[in-house]
Amino acid sequence: MQTVDKAMTLLGFFSTSQPEIGLSELSRISGIDKAAVRRLLVSLIKHGLVEQNPADRRYRLGPGVLHLARVREATRPIEAVIAPILSRLTELSGETSHASVMAGDMLVTCGVSETNRANRVHVDHAERLPLHATASGFAYLAFCPAARRDDILARSLNRFTSKTVTDPARLRERIDTARHLGVGVSEGGFEEEVTGAASPFFDAHGEAIGAIAVTTPTSRYTDEHEVLLRRLLLSAAREVTLGMGGAVPPAFERLIETKDMETV
Repeated sequence: MQTVDKAMTLLGFFSTSQPEIGLSELSRISGIDKAAVRRLLVSLIKHGLVEQNPADRRYRLGPGVLHLARVREATRPIEAVIAPILSRLTELSGETSHASVMAGDMLVTCGVSETNRANRVHVDHAERLPLHATASGFAYLAFCPAARRDDILARSLNRFTSKTVTDPARLRERIDTARHLGVGVSEGGFEEEVTGAASPFFDAHGEAIGAIAVTTPTSRYTDEHEVLLRRLLLSAAREVTLGMGGAVPPAFERLIETKDMETV
């Protein structure tokens, strides 16, 4: 199991901003002995999950990853369900929207719809979002099992900006607010001058498995905008949940109904 964990850790370092990584660099950033990293890479190459650039011998993700992604999307579609919802959310909010699903201990972006406004927030299609520093993370933690939440908050938490909250007590306040409203909000917690708002979506058992969010330059995030985004996100979260065959928990459904009544 430790070998599998280490191999998965190596795969997690590849991203759109760092698509190729050398052996020594992988060893350094992973904290794994160079010889062990080489052995792991040989196994990953054997299964097509990693390949080497013949020009410089650096490593990159292999075609086996694409095969697995296509199997997943064909049997448990996420992007096909989320894409039109994100497009509509961006149109109605005027801001960039994105969705993410839990993978290990972080949220992984699975869909992005960017606004055409000149001043906008860019979201990397392969970005991994920390739970304690993002609106999507707050939304997920607010509705995930309590034991899962306690485990996350008990860990050493990284600071990304001057506004990143790492104190467990203060984080619980943010999470409680997200549970009360159905929407998590993070102002500058992951990126300076960026505010995000997000609502969770759920699996067939009514457990949170991801979040749908809107991100905007903080200068445009007004009280009126927050009210609009809350209504849009609650509705979008329900639509994603049902589209993926999930079940909306009664407590979350009541939040949606409350917002629907306010707009009548």
